[in-house]
Amino acid sequence: MDRVGGAVSDLTAATLAGTLRAVVREGWGDVLPTRFAVIGMGRFGGHELGYGSDADVLFVHEPRDGVGEREAGDAANRVVAEMRRLLALPAPIRRCWSTRTCVRRASPGRWCGP
Repeated sequence: MDRVGGAVSDLTAATLAGTLRAVVREGWGDVLPTRFAVIGMGRFGGHELGYGSDADVLFVHEPRDGVGEREAGDAANRVVAEMRRLLALPAPIRRCWSTRTCVRRASPGRWCGP
């Protein structure tokens, strides 16, 4: 099971990374106005996903130098919304996992999303 959990976790991480790259390129080119990270939580963060697992993630962002809080927060929220939309699209086969997300500003106690 350890090998399966690792493989499913790797596949999930690659899917999230590819989706993030596609969303950023489509909306901003090469540079998003905020530093952005997708952090795996729960079984995903522990590299222990199974076939029936969902991928719990935390999105964290921090405005780049010279970028205002509002612009950075709006960009982060747009990225998250588009990632969620793309990951929920029907596929030729049944969807393998679902995502639960949270968007958070890098500074403790400051939320930029619902």
